[in-house]
This record gives sequence, C-alpha cells and structure tokens, in this order.
Amino acid sequence: MRVLLISAFCVGLIACRTSSDKESIENKQIDLKTAVSSYTSFYENGMTKLTGPGFEKFYRNMVSSKDGEPMKESPDLHSKSIATVPFDTEVYLKSNSRESTSDSVIEEKVLTSQQEKWLFVITEFYLNPGDYGYSEDLIEPTQIEGYIQSNSISKQLDSTKKSGIWRYFYKSGGLEKEEYHHKGRLIKKSILIKMEM
Repeated sequence: MRVLLISAFCVGLIACRTSSDKESIENKQIDLKTAVSSYTSFYENGMTKLTGPGFEKFYRNMVSSKDGEPMKESPDLHSKSIATVPFDTEVYLKSNSRESTSDSVIEEKVLTSQQEKWLFVITEFYLNPGDYGYSEDLIEPTQIEGYIQSNSISKQLDSTKKSGIWRYFYKSGGLEKEEYHHKGRLIKKSILIKMEM
C-alpha cells in the first residue's frame, strides 16, 4: 500500500512538472512573437525604410509661460528667485510641495487671491545674466533645482523607441544599419558597409 501511494505521488509530480514546462515554453513563444517588428515605415518607392518594435509614449513636463517662469528657493512668492526657467524647458518633478500659497495680488486696482500649488523640480538650461550662479565663462548648461508654481507647467506628449532591434534600410532595399535600443537609450549601433560590385 505504501509503495502504491509513493508511486502515485511521483507520477503526480512528474505530471505537474511536464505541464509547467509546457507553460514556460508557451511563454517563451509569446515573447518571441512580441519581439517581431510592429513598426514599419516606407520610402516613396514602396521600399522599407525602418522597422522596429514600435514606440512608447510618455509625457514631458515643460515650462509653458512665454516669458519663462521664476524658480524660487522656497515655496513662496516672496522667496528669493534663483533663476528664470526659459519657455519650453523640460523640468523633472522631484516632489510635490504640500504647501500652497494664498498670496494677495493687486492687479489694476483689484485685490485678488491666488491659490497655487508649488512643485519642487530639477532642470538644466543655460543661465542668463542675473541668474544665481551665472558667470561669463560658463559654456555648459547648468542643472539647478527649486520651486515652480504648478500652473506654469504643461504636459506634452512625446515618444521613444521601444527596446529591441531597429533596422534602417537604403532606398534600394539593402540593410543600412542596425541599432539596439533598451529603455529609451541607444545601446549598440552596427553600421553595415555597402559593397559595390
């Protein structure tokens, strides 16, 4: 009786292992199917121009004030201004401030109250005269962080190449180069030399 139970238990384990192996094989096959190119662009003559796994969409946070937006040391309108972040500069959110201001603003003899949320951001741009840390010898963009009001930032849709192999072709149809992208970055580029006969 004991031998019969042990043999039934072993047969059950083997059956479970076989079914899990089939599932892992199916998962691998699905991964291979998704690796196939899902994006293709063409030349005017109908030849393939570019193939790859497709594009991944995401949002960038951009300064939307045409005159730029003052960056402050602390989340307060009366705080010291560090710099003016130029229009259409990308900013990266480090944190949302729990503080919001309710500052009184006199505009054309009308007293109004502004209630705005502050965002702690980091960004990189060329400093101008009057900005904190500016010098004439500064030739590289400067990375600075500070507080900006949330109403001065807009989200803009953008896209990046998905991870995988991207192939570029000549108008004649020959393979020009291959690039391997991973998480939005170019990892390796292979340029193929066109042999003339």
